[in-house]
Amino acid sequence: MDCIETATVITVADLAAERNRWPGFVPAALRAGYRSITAIPMRLDGAAIGGFNLLFDTAIVPRQWQLDLAQVVSDLAVLALVQERGDRRADRLLEATLTALNDRIEFDHAVGLVAGTLGITPAAARALVPAYAIEHERVLREVTRAITDGTLAPADLAG
Repeated sequence: MDCIETATVITVADLAAERNRWPGFVPAALRAGYRSITAIPMRLDGAAIGGFNLLFDTAIVPRQWQLDLAQVVSDLAVLALVQERGDRRADRLLEATLTALNDRIEFDHAVGLVAGTLGITPAAARALVPAYAIEHERVLREVTRAITDGTLAPADLAG
């Protein structure tokens, strides 16, 4: 939220040191295995309307060229999400962002189910889910939905 409110890049190399700053976010991020974060503002018509967040499982301080590249990717994401002009422009971005967020949440849920069921690390499960989709020529969204709704057993991914 700081990134959006200030419309500036926020980089935190050691999330554990920021527990007081973000008491809700930091413990959850650390439990999920993240150690550092960089948030890049997503800008539309000169205003920050979202954040492009890069989460890392190790402490990292990005170099300036990496921050510049992340800003370019963020700007391109906004351009890709917003194809409409006029009053509906921000609404369309919100709809597309929520769809992307829901897909990401479902993916993370599927990763958790696979990791917990198979007794593997989240990182291993995070690699296993898209590998299964590629191997079986299925759309990732379809695979994650099947895992979360129980129509695809996590054990099927390991076989």
